[in-house]
Amino acid sequence: MSNELTATQLSITEAQFAILTQATRADEVRYRTGKGGRRFPYTDSAYVIRTLNLAFGWNWDFEADNEEIFYANSKPFEAKARGRLTVRNGGTVIVKTQYGCQPIEYLKDSDTPISIGDALKGAATDALKKCASLLGVALDLYDSDSDMNTGKQPPRPVVVVGPGGERVEDKPAAKATNGKKEIDPMTRYWQEVKAAGLSREKGVEILAAAENNPSRAIDILNGMAQA
Repeated sequence: MSNELTATQLSITEAQFAILTQATRADEVRYRTGKGGRRFPYTDSAYVIRTLNLAFGWNWDFEADNEEIFYANSKPFEAKARGRLTVRNGGTVIVKTQYGCQPIEYLKDSDTPISIGDALKGAATDALKKCASLLGVALDLYDSDSDMNTGKQPPRPVVVVGPGGERVEDKPAAKATNGKKEIDPMTRYWQEVKAAGLSREKGVEILAAAENNPSRAIDILNGMAQA
């Protein structure tokens, strides 16, 4: 018998299990330069939001409060915000709280900040990503001992699953078309569901009728719109 826990044993969906076990896909990793010229990996908020949507549908909330501006020599230099992420799975509610921060940028050769508001939004976004990392989203990017940060192994593709927990495919890195990343069929399907104003439950029902084929499910959606 394997010593590894499965999604069934943990009573969670495959999408949620993927968060616990995945390595962040290579095409979703960005880098910033820190002290000493060292490069640090990170991912953008869009990836975090897509991952939460796949795992919990739209049954999650995020709020930011306790905003504060830090000063140095009477000049604002950093914004801080406290974030609270709430996810729901059946009758279980999970809440994660973390702080985020964002340096305040200034106009060139000026003492005038570019935008305090943008700095506060950046701090809230940073808090969202840190809250999500407590669930496991992009956790390998924060772990100094992970293969990503030690250089032992590059990020690998992960299993793509629908909001109902069904396995769809092993998703490779997104292909570029005219400089833009292609949207995978499953993501496009759920965008169409949202645009049509349908519930997550209805979206899962249509996907099941299409035998988990997102392209076929989109055809069913289009047929409903024309009816």
